[in-house]
Amino acid sequence: MQRPLVAALLPLLLGACADSSLPDVVPYQSPADPQIADSAPRGINVIDGYVRREPVSPKPWQLLKEEQAPNKGAGS
Repeated sequence: MQRPLVAALLPLLLGACADSSLPDVVPYQSPADPQIADSAPRGINVIDGYVRREPVSPKPWQLLKEEQAPNKGAGS
């Protein structure tokens, strides 16, 4: 019974001895500082490049299939 208890408490005891302060990796930057680049997200136009297409009647599918086939359908 003591071994599982010691195994469970040992990481807690060792973690309490660790240095808990984190280094200051990124210095504080004031939003009012004019020398900082503006990193605000820009709006994206979701319909940019949209081209209206009118519906057309279907073409004969056999002709289209033969045009796309290797050797232009000569081997079939």
